[in-house]
Amino acid sequence: PEPDSPPHDRVDPRMLRELSLQVAAHVSVTPGVQVALSRGLPPTLWQPSFTVCIGDGQVRVLTFAFVGEPVIGDRPDRKRTPFCLRIATEDLVEAAADTARGRGRAKEARVSYVAEVASENMHSSLDCIISVEEKLFGAIEDGRWEAIMGQTDDD
Repeated sequence: PEPDSPPHDRVDPRMLRELSLQVAAHVSVTPGVQVALSRGLPPTLWQPSFTVCIGDGQVRVLTFAFVGEPVIGDRPDRKRTPFCLRIATEDLVEAAADTARGRGRAKEARVSYVAEVASENMHSSLDCIISVEEKLFGAIEDGRWEAIMGQTDDD
């Protein structure tokens, strides 16, 4: 360990604060709206759900939402489209630790995203999460996020 790092049974309060700020910034529709706009889609996320994933020494925020058109559904909590968007932040622990140690300024975390055609039985963003549940738990456990983001070893 580095000389200024806390004992293993304590968390550096500066690092925890920075990590909390990073997580809070992504438990928001803003990153999803930015992705939608960058791809020429309407800046609307339907039924956004946020998942904070902690495992393998990493913390990541995932956003699941319906994007694009046509929009179907009679109420805001039932509106959906044929496309499910999945966004994942990079590991927020490393960036928070660097900022807390004075090795860098707080920066916007990089995100990866994938949009897929939603199956006919996907009526909620929870259904989108459940559709990748096995890959999600695997990524949390082993820290490898390529499969959850639709990437292969060739990407």
